[in-house]
Amino acid sequence: MLPTLDNLLPEKIIRPIRKIGPERVYEIRLRSGRASRVNVGGRFFYLGGCGASAYRGDALIVTEKEIDEIVAKAAEHSVYACQYQLSQAFLSAEGGIRVGVCGKAVVNGPSGSVEGVGQYGSVVVRIPHEIEGCSNEIDLGDGSILISSRPGMGKTTFLRDLARRFSVEKTMNVAVIDERGEIAACRNGVPQLNVGDSDVLTDCPKRYGLLQAVRVLRPDVLITDELSGEDDLIAAEEARLGGVRIVASVHAGSIREALLKTSGLCKFDRIVQLRSADAPGKIERIEEQSV
Repeated sequence: MLPTLDNLLPEKIIRPIRKIGPERVYEIRLRSGRASRVNVGGRFFYLGGCGASAYRGDALIVTEKEIDEIVAKAAEHSVYACQYQLSQAFLSAEGGIRVGVCGKAVVNGPSGSVEGVGQYGSVVVRIPHEIEGCSNEIDLGDGSILISSRPGMGKTTFLRDLARRFSVEKTMNVAVIDERGEIAACRNGVPQLNVGDSDVLTDCPKRYGLLQAVRVLRPDVLITDELSGEDDLIAAEEARLGGVRIVASVHAGSIREALLKTSGLCKFDRIVQLRSADAPGKIERIEEQSV
C-alpha cells in the first residue's frame, strides 16, 4: 500500500483497495452520499467492502465529512497554503498522487477569477504508476515530441520515462516543468518518482516555468505535461525557437485533434498518439511532421 493512501483515505476505503492491490488501481472516485468507484487496470468498477464490484448496490458511500477530511489531509491541513493548486481544482499529495477537487467555485467578485474550490462534493484520487521503459519505442533523436491521448491513458507516465531516458541514457540537461506535481512528485524540492537526473520546477504556471528554465537552467530538453491555452503553447514555442527541444503532452483523441489544438502556436517534429486506457503508455501511432 502506498503510504500516502493510508494517510489520505478513510480506512473503509483503504481496506478494499488492499484487497484489489494498489499496484492495479489507477483512480478512486469518491462522491459525498453516492456510490464510490475505482479504476482497476483501465476499467471502472464500483468500490465495495470486498473490493471491485460490477454492482452499484455493493458500493461504499462516503460522507461529506469524510470528503472534507480527505481534502484537509491532501493539503496537509493548510488549505490556505494550497490556494494556487485549489484555484485549478486539484491538490498534489505525497507520492505524486493528485486529488482532483469538485465543489463550489470560490470566485473573486471584482476580477471574476476563480480563487479555489469550497463546499467539497467529490474527489478524484489519481495514483501514479512508474513503467520504466514504456517509452523505449521512441527514438530520442533530434526534434520536439508531442504526446497525445484522451485523459487517463498514460501521458504523464510516458513523459516521466522520457525524462529519465533523456537525462540518463543521453546525458542531456533536462528540465521538467511539473505544474501539478505529477511527473516528478517533488517533496521539499526532491523528486520521489524516477525522472533520472532532471531538474524540476514544480507548482508554477507553465509559461513562467518554461521561460525561466531557459534563462537559468540551460536545458537541452524541456518536458511538461498538459499544454492547454495560448499562453502555454506560445511559451513552449518561444523556448523551441531558442534552441531547446520540447517534449510535452496534450489532451486529444487523435493526431488530427492534437494538430488542431497546437497548430500555428507551437511546432512539433513528432506526434505520438497513445491508445486505450487498458494499455496505459502504449503507442497507437507515431506521425512525423515537417517543421
